[in-house]
Amino acid sequence: MTPVIDANAYLGDWPFRALRRRTPGALRRALGAVGITRAAVSPLAAIFRQECQSANTEMLRALGRSRDFFLPALALNPGYPGWEDDLEAAVAARAVGVRLFPNYHAYGLGDDAARAAVTRATEAGLAVFISLRMQDERHHHPRMMAPAAPANEVAALAQAAPGARIVACMARYGEAEALLAGNPSSSDPTGVWLDLSGVQGPVGCVDLLARRFGAGRLLMGTGAPLQYPLPAVAKIHSSELAAAERDRILGGNAMRLLAL
Repeated sequence: MTPVIDANAYLGDWPFRALRRRTPGALRRALGAVGITRAAVSPLAAIFRQECQSANTEMLRALGRSRDFFLPALALNPGYPGWEDDLEAAVAARAVGVRLFPNYHAYGLGDDAARAAVTRATEAGLAVFISLRMQDERHHHPRMMAPAAPANEVAALAQAAPGARIVACMARYGEAEALLAGNPSSSDPTGVWLDLSGVQGPVGCVDLLARRFGAGRLLMGTGAPLQYPLPAVAKIHSSELAAAERDRILGGNAMRLLAL
C-alpha cells in the first residue's frame, strides 16, 4: 500500500472560527476518509502563546495512543528565552521535527536566534517546518492581520544552515517557484521542501512545479483542520504525472524526508 502522508496538519482550537475536526479522533477520521495514512501535526495553541512548550505538552497528551498515525512536529519560538529546553523536549518526545511560526511570533528568519534554532534542530536530526501563513490573508480578522513570512527569508535560511531539512508550508505558487529554485538535487535530502497545501492555482499547478523542478521535493499537505483535506489529495491524483511521481508526492518523499 502506498503511504499517503500529510505534511501540514494541526490540532486544537482556532480563535477566529469553530473547527469541526480539532481533536485527534475527529482529524484522523477526516484524513483517513480521503486515504491519508499518517500526518505531521503541530498544536494551534502554540501560535497564540509566547512559550510553546505548554501547547506541545497538551497536544502530546491528547495524542495518547494515536502516535501510530500522528507524527508530532512540535512548536518552537526562537524569540522566547528557553527555546533550547523546548528543543530538547521535542527530541525526548521523538518528534519528527519542530515547527516555526515566524509571522505570529514576530521574529525574522534571518535573526540570529532563528538561525541558531534551525542549526540546533538539524544537529538533533529534526526537520524544520516553517508555516509561512496559516490561511488566506483575506480571511484574517481585520484587527489581527498577520502578513506571511517572506519566502526569500526561508531560502536564505536554508543557505545559512547547511544540512537543514526545511519544509516550507502554505506557500503560494509564486513563492513555491522561488523556494524550489536553487535547491540541491532531489537526491539530497537537505535544503527546502515544499508542502503543497497553499498551492491552489494555476490550473495544473502540481504538474507545472514537478516538470520545472522535479517531483522529489514536493509534499502532500492539507492544512487541516483550517482547510478541507480532500482537495489536497485530489489535485495530486488528478495531475498528469506518472504514477510513480504521484506516489512520491503523496507519501514517498515524506518517508525519505522524515526517515520513516
